[in-house]
Amino acid sequence: MDRLSRITAALYDIPDRIVYTVFALVMLLKGGYYGYLYNPVLDDFIQYHTYTLYGDPFADVITKMGLLSGRPLAAIFDIYFWSRFWDCMWLANLIITALFTLSGILIYRIFSRHFGVTPVFLFIYGLLPVTSEAVNWLSASSRIVVPMCFLGAALNLLQFGFDEKDMPKKAAGYALGTLLLFASMAFYEQIAIVAFILGCTLLIANKKRVVFWLVVVLPSAALACFYLLGDRASIYTGRMNIIDFSAPADELSRHLSAAFKKIFYLIFELNRDTALYDLEKGVNIIINDKSVLFAVLVLLAAVAVFFVTFFHAAKEKRTGGDKRRNYWVVLLAFILIFLPIFMFAFLQNPWISMRNVFPSVLGMALLSDLVFKWLLYDKYVRAAAISALCVCFLIANTAELGDYLLVGRIDRTIAENTWETLSRDAESESIDTVVVLNTRSAYVDTAVKYNEHINNITSSDWAYKGALYAVSDSLDAPDIYPLHEGPILKMYPDFDVDEVDAYYYMDDDFRLHRLEAVAYNENFSLYDGDVLYAEVLRWNYQDPSISLINEDEAPRTFSYYSGFEVK
Repeated sequence: MDRLSRITAALYDIPDRIVYTVFALVMLLKGGYYGYLYNPVLDDFIQYHTYTLYGDPFADVITKMGLLSGRPLAAIFDIYFWSRFWDCMWLANLIITALFTLSGILIYRIFSRHFGVTPVFLFIYGLLPVTSEAVNWLSASSRIVVPMCFLGAALNLLQFGFDEKDMPKKAAGYALGTLLLFASMAFYEQIAIVAFILGCTLLIANKKRVVFWLVVVLPSAALACFYLLGDRASIYTGRMNIIDFSAPADELSRHLSAAFKKIFYLIFELNRDTALYDLEKGVNIIINDKSVLFAVLVLLAAVAVFFVTFFHAAKEKRTGGDKRRNYWVVLLAFILIFLPIFMFAFLQNPWISMRNVFPSVLGMALLSDLVFKWLLYDKYVRAAAISALCVCFLIANTAELGDYLLVGRIDRTIAENTWETLSRDAESESIDTVVVLNTRSAYVDTAVKYNEHINNITSSDWAYKGALYAVSDSLDAPDIYPLHEGPILKMYPDFDVDEVDAYYYMDDDFRLHRLEAVAYNENFSLYDGDVLYAEVLRWNYQDPSISLINEDEAPRTFSYYSGFEVK
């Protein structure tokens, strides 16, 4: 009995390292359904391979595009770190999972010390399905997950400096913490906002004098110099144009109302829809794949989550920590939810993507932890509730992983087939500008459709051309315009129909077929052999538009669990 009592006492004093270990194993399971396979998607082709094809990437890409004046460290890491994984993208995917896991643990250490958070915070932060785009797409995660890890390290180093008595160690903690705080800010605008908020919060929590605020002011000022003094020709400049506050009040009101509507949709409705629809699709994937082992591992993960949550709650109640109700933490949670995403309301073009929800997830996880702790006071109920959520979130994530894997396989197939056709035709004629008809922005039947989540390279000319550069290992691809029907200049304002050298259409196997262009008056008829396929119309020199002839159905879509394989 004495031995059993000692074991029970040890469990009720569950150390944090057990919580971290369970969280790490759950995160490893979350990303591992397809063995960490990863296929490049959209920007990935450009950022992790095309950029490296330039003779001097720093001068020809970073400097020429003005990337140092916007997300400077993201561009540097793209070319000099992540591009090295081009031939083994699974390893980059595994690294991102490790960094995401570490970010959660590091931030949990600070939050548990000052706000008394429980493991519920960790599992919501790590598993919430709406973070899919920010975590499962390398082009996004390399800008969002990486700096979040730097931020967690910065906060812990600064806390070490506050606690340490030895002056050299204290100074080292301040210096490294300040440096990493700047690093976290220099990847992504929203993470810069989160870093500023948490840096200030840490100083307030430690009741530090004004002089200590330099650890937040210095990196913030350094980042401001990059933005204010950098190249105005940066590719990010157009995205960061602020609205004209001198505009008429009704115009400002309409703009802000539309922007806030989008913001609340992302935080509430999209969050809900992603969880529900991905869960349904994830269940179908697991059943179709007969993934008994994964199902067993998910159940074991749920049991582990139950026990760490249960024993942590028991420990908190025994020590009295569970009864603390610091309502300032509620305010902080709402600040962390809304402030990082409210910046979009004040931009001229408030295009908000799913990945832009991720910086708000810290606040969502903090608020969820408070709700669990205050409303689900019974430790059995609390542990069972978070375990059930973890099961749902793990299953839902398989749908997002499958969608990303499939869209990448389709993109590579499109790019390789296109390059094969164009390089063959270029042997007999000069082809500098190409139009590809019968394309669509997205070929994958995703559970959730929102903005560019999850689009194919045929959604834009720059993505299509960037993929051609990457698969051909050269910078000699023609300008290529993927189109379906309707006005051309609406999608490509600089398009000149008289400069087109070749028209093609893409079949359901993603292969290109050459069309013969026959001019009449100002227009073009496009023939597939003897059959009229489409017309390029611009009567009376109006803006050109594409009209497909006798089109029975739109190009089909594909789903990962339907058995379709991209060869």
